[in-house]
Amino acid sequence: MPLEQAIPAIPLRDINSFISDNLVVQDDLLQQAPYVVGGDNRRLITGAGDRAYARGELLRNDRNQAVYRPAREYIDPVTGEFLGYELFKVADAAISAVQEDIITLDLKSSNEEVRATYRVLPTEETRIQSVFYPKPAPNGQEGFIIGLLKGVSSAGQYDAVVLNVGQREQIEPGHVFSIYRTGEVIRDPVANDTVQLPSEHAGILMVFKSFDKVSYALIMRATNVISVGDEIRNPN
Repeated sequence: MPLEQAIPAIPLRDINSFISDNLVVQDDLLQQAPYVVGGDNRRLITGAGDRAYARGELLRNDRNQAVYRPAREYIDPVTGEFLGYELFKVADAAISAVQEDIITLDLKSSNEEVRATYRVLPTEETRIQSVFYPKPAPNGQEGFIIGLLKGVSSAGQYDAVVLNVGQREQIEPGHVFSIYRTGEVIRDPVANDTVQLPSEHAGILMVFKSFDKVSYALIMRATNVISVGDEIRNPN
């Protein structure tokens, strides 16, 4: 396209409220991560300004760590493959001491309470880029919406969704997909059987964060209600 007709870059500030601190990790990483065992003064629940204790071996020997609550697991709707565990960041912490396998954490900030069994992981080294340059997803790449970050049943413009494709499929921030709402299965009153209606174009989304096997994307435009199970295709 001529430059004046090209899709413009999207500054981070315009979608900052949609950026998620969630992570999607594989089972081996989750099992290796230290876990919270409790707080000082035998507290079961702790928060910002409190001290908590975790048990295990740090995955990276950094002073700054984050505490994550396991949220849900993702399974590929077509192949049944396990895609990863989603973790929700609940607190930032600083390591004040390590004695054998007991880690002392000073909680600097928190979005919700910290409880026993929550996992301790290093603060992300890679930050979400400050500007997104939209570009078509790789040719022939297709997939499905497998989750909604807000946990509701349907999504619309500027909602964040989870896709069953990721870095393994060369998906990266800025990649754009077309969304197709899955056609309904209805009863044919004449032939007395069922018929699958065709999928209809429902909007456009852009990936803003990718993991090994899944990605997070923002719905940039919606012309229909969007739900888990809807298809994504190369916009070409």
